[in-house]
Amino acid sequence: MMEAVHEDGGYDRNKELKLFDETKAGVKGLVDAGLTKLPKIFVHDNHKVNVSSFSSATNVSIPVIDLGSLHEEGNSRHEIIQKVKDAG
Repeated sequence: MMEAVHEDGGYDRNKELKLFDETKAGVKGLVDAGLTKLPKIFVHDNHKVNVSSFSSATNVSIPVIDLGSLHEEGNSRHEIIQKVKDAG
């Protein structure tokens, strides 16, 4: 995948996204093509989260659901499905 550049030589993320979308290959297409380095369009400069910018009153809870027993016999499948429903 070639890197899209502005006429002035600078990186043009929007142009590269458009080119990527037009290939209709998706991420699987990149992998199938032997991708060895993450394309620049998937790297964001603002990847670090400033934790202090969040309100201390914000309580965020991310449920952890073990899917390891999903294909086993018994009630575990039903229990996992219920946990996923309850998480939403």
